[in-house]
Amino acid sequence: LPIFDLSSILSSSTSAKAWSDLLPITREIFQLLKKTNFDIDFSKLSNKLLLAKRLAQCLNPECPSGVHEVVLDIYYLILHNIVFFNETCLMDNLGIYACGLFPFYPNASLNNKKKFIDKIIYGCFLCFRSDEITLCLPGLLTSLIQGLDDNNDSTKDQIYTVFYDLSKKVTENVFYGVYWTLILRNYLLRASGMKYLLEKTVKYADYEKMTQEKKEEVIFNEFPNINTVVVNALCQVIEEKDIPTVRTGMDFVISRLPLTKANSLITDEAKVTLITSALKLLIKNEYSTTRRLKNLILGANIHDEEIDLENDDMVYKKELVVQAFLTIFKPEILYTQEKLTNNLRIVGQFSEQQQELADYILPKIAYNILLCVVHYWQTELNSSEKAKSEKIIQTLYDFLNKDPRYLQWLWISIANNLNSIGEKTNKENNEKAQSDEK
Repeated sequence: LPIFDLSSILSSSTSAKAWSDLLPITREIFQLLKKTNFDIDFSKLSNKLLLAKRLAQCLNPECPSGVHEVVLDIYYLILHNIVFFNETCLMDNLGIYACGLFPFYPNASLNNKKKFIDKIIYGCFLCFRSDEITLCLPGLLTSLIQGLDDNNDSTKDQIYTVFYDLSKKVTENVFYGVYWTLILRNYLLRASGMKYLLEKTVKYADYEKMTQEKKEEVIFNEFPNINTVVVNALCQVIEEKDIPTVRTGMDFVISRLPLTKANSLITDEAKVTLITSALKLLIKNEYSTTRRLKNLILGANIHDEEIDLENDDMVYKKELVVQAFLTIFKPEILYTQEKLTNNLRIVGQFSEQQQELADYILPKIAYNILLCVVHYWQTELNSSEKAKSEKIIQTLYDFLNKDPRYLQWLWISIANNLNSIGEKTNKENNEKAQSDEK
């Protein structure tokens, strides 16, 4: 390949004064590469870094769609050529070209999105080896998940088909492992990304009917690292500011990971983690999300008059909620004024909305609430910020005086904890006495 010709064309692109000036330049590059398509190995181009940079610039959203169309053809020629000669696109090729392609898809026109999927995904990427696809899967999924925001049925169907084919190429375990990690790490993907998971993953009601072998297969494939990555990703979704995203996340937890005792998909610790995040929704005081919180704890489609708080499942759930509140109120943590005030609001809202549960839960956590406030108060006094400390004390005072039961719960909780402290002290003293005797 006459490298100097390609260099000359690339150099001319720096003199372009408008995006429209790039169209003849990209066409010239396309014609030159097409002419020598299977005569020369494009992975050995000496100026491929500059070429990749120029191609990426030509996929700028401000550029005309006609330029985008030609550039996609160029990418196809290059990637297809490299695979033809090398049976691989790894080495130092995949990264330099993929970093220009992946950001393009969310901003592409409808026609170019279809071309991207037909030529780049199916014509190139799905021709790579599975280890190569795995290498670039995070970037590829990030690009395509954002494309689901279009609310275009044809685009959505195309992406869903691509996801299916990708999962078969790299295995479902790898696909969903990367997918859940992206939901965990990238807030931009949570809204549209969770909709796909809500449609495509197995519901718990269907999961219960499966054989043990099939259950293990579902967990391995659709929920890899379920107690860590999946649960933490769902917590991030539930704590999002965007209400529709929160609703989707709560719907997913309710339908896939119910808090029943029979659900062994996740550990008790993971269930407590989910409840802890869900309880924070009470701060928003938004009907649709607090209703879902109630469904999560009490069970979907259950009316207040139907609740039996003493059955085994509810006793189990009540203990999970207690542990979640104890996670929210940890005396050893130094809370900010805003954080502690919000935590008190969570308790207040929960007590008002779930009075039956509050009668059981609040006596078990009131002592921890008091310790957190005292810890904050003492720390703030040492920092000479008395005004903030007094505000927290007033907040606690208002909370305890809102309902006569609150103060009663506090005394019960203090008494129970003092008994526990006394028993622990006696045990330690007895052990020390026995040790001294020996």
